[in-house]
Amino acid sequence: MHTSENYYLNLLNITQNDQSKDYINHKKQFQLHTLITEQPHPATKNLTEVARSNPSEALNELITADYDINNKITELTSDKKNLANIQQAVVAVENSILQGSKIYIYGTGSTGRLAKQIENIWQSFWREAKSREEWAQISEHLKDITHLNNIQTLVIGEITGGDRALIKSLEGFEDLQIIGKLQLEDNRIDAKDVVFAVTEGGETSAVIGTILSASKLPGSKSSNLYFVYNNPDDLLMPFDRSREVLENPNITKINFTTGNQAITGSTRMQATSSQTFLIATILEQALAEILQNRLPLSAFQALGFDPEPTDTLSRLKKFEMLQSDVERQKSAILDIADIEYQAYTHNNHAIYFGSKLLTTLFIDVTERAPTFNLAALDTVDDKSWLSWIDLYTNANNLGQAWQELLFRDFRGLDHKKYTSVFEKTITDPYLKNVALKSLDQATDEQKFLYDLSIKRLKERKYTADDIAIAYLLIDEVESLLIKRLTLKN
Repeated sequence: MHTSENYYLNLLNITQNDQSKDYINHKKQFQLHTLITEQPHPATKNLTEVARSNPSEALNELITADYDINNKITELTSDKKNLANIQQAVVAVENSILQGSKIYIYGTGSTGRLAKQIENIWQSFWREAKSREEWAQISEHLKDITHLNNIQTLVIGEITGGDRALIKSLEGFEDLQIIGKLQLEDNRIDAKDVVFAVTEGGETSAVIGTILSASKLPGSKSSNLYFVYNNPDDLLMPFDRSREVLENPNITKINFTTGNQAITGSTRMQATSSQTFLIATILEQALAEILQNRLPLSAFQALGFDPEPTDTLSRLKKFEMLQSDVERQKSAILDIADIEYQAYTHNNHAIYFGSKLLTTLFIDVTERAPTFNLAALDTVDDKSWLSWIDLYTNANNLGQAWQELLFRDFRGLDHKKYTSVFEKTITDPYLKNVALKSLDQATDEQKFLYDLSIKRLKERKYTADDIAIAYLLIDEVESLLIKRLTLKN
């Protein structure tokens, strides 16, 4: 190393290990400081200091950074190529729904949780639709939709490392292209399916492995394959793995660069939020076009759609309305942030409860751990109570709780299969070692370590100084009020 670098290591009393030296000297392809998503945002450059002295102004700064998303959506008006690719994705999803093919959304870390969030939204929509009294009449108009009986399962949201990674990302996995290929196979994705490979930075190896593997499926076509990312192409081209995708004519690219992140390097905010909104809008537009052409106006509206025809760009521009809604809730946001702050400051615990909003709440809670270097959710065996946060839903046991969260049973990785492939294909000794260790935390057995059920709540010994917050939709609140009035009467 250079003398100047040794000087600072000595000054800080830091000893550099062999793996650190290897990363600095030989892993240039994984040093991402040149990317926009790794740069500080001008509006929030002093966020830490401002938050300590003026929380309201800190929230204003975060909201200001979100306007970058509005600007990106406005730019689509003149970005004909990007807009055409987005519209192409709408058509692909529409065809997939009609044919009963899968819509596979894959990401790592926050984009993997994005994928799970969109799957949850899709599942929830169809569950509620099929529970309506008029569903029998509605379904009569939808007879031509293949697999209408199991349409709720067509959207698959997958995260690198499987369901255990929803709680905390598993070290080493995101740097492996092979894991994207293996999980694509696990989900039985073929050329008829639509694939969205989503990466905040545009360089995540696991996501790149997914889209490259999908592009090699027999009969694959670019109209079904989408690489969604949040950095300019010219900054990604020096990375070999990114360039392989960007120069691949068999993959459709959607560049959704929104700029620097409000919290430096934390792409869970502007990058992932904008990508969530984008892909959810693509699905919504496709579904709206299918249903509007088949349902009576009253039935179309009953399912929550605006009766006026809306194109994809107009639907995307509604993000500004969402942001306005957030701004109107600033006072409530600050109140919640303050009681959470008071709890954390005094070493107390925050208890969260969700039902229909369980997935949204779960994602927010688990994303806090890496962003702010906090302990993830405690396991059922953990006696030290490291996590400040506990999360619950209305379930009697952990199995039911996972069903509430995932709409299916917990799913891990096949330890034997993945170990065999890792041993044969990973050549880097450091990466192989950490990836094999992470596999031990990615199996089906991990399901039994995390309990989000009410039963678990009763077992924990909370104090009067701990806080509890329930996140509910309006219809859930109305239902609770009705039950309360019924009990009173």
